[in-house]
Amino acid sequence: MKKQLKKAVVCLGISSLLPAAAFSVWADTMPATKIPAQQPAPKAVIVAPVHPATPAVVVAKPKLNTQQQKAQVLKLAQSLKGTRYLQGGSTPKGFDSSGYVNYLFTKNGINIPRSTNSLFRTGKPVAKNALIAGDLVFFNTNVGKGATDVGIYLGNNTFLSVTTKRGVAASNLKDKYWASKFVGAKRIL
Repeated sequence: MKKQLKKAVVCLGISSLLPAAAFSVWADTMPATKIPAQQPAPKAVIVAPVHPATPAVVVAKPKLNTQQQKAQVLKLAQSLKGTRYLQGGSTPKGFDSSGYVNYLFTKNGINIPRSTNSLFRTGKPVAKNALIAGDLVFFNTNVGKGATDVGIYLGNNTFLSVTTKRGVAASNLKDKYWASKFVGAKRIL
């Protein structure tokens, strides 16, 4: 029995260098040895097979330049046309105006404030006649000061915003309603 135990210990030492499957095959071929009841059973030695660590594969998302980010934001903005209005909404299940704009930018890795007034204090001011696609246009649709509504400019006096009746929809800056409510524009990208 001592010979078999010594043989097992030697094999256990070697098995740490072999894959676990090879050790398993060896162990299955060893004849079982009955240990007499009066002797205490030898303590089992657990040897974990050594495997080289497999490096984790991390695929880095390529960093987009400003023009690419703007194109992605505008593409997403167009794809959400018709999404319903939902007060406080900030997902494709329903949007309010600042929730919509915030969603467009954060989905493209650009952190911006959530509220319309905070957005209005962010970015570079842009004159109405200098607007380019991707700029944010602001309106005051309530009595009082400041911005209460925001949209994203598409070009040719057209912008997308969230309306209570039509959800995400295109409107024209020259429309009498929007022209009278316009309070400014900002460039984030």
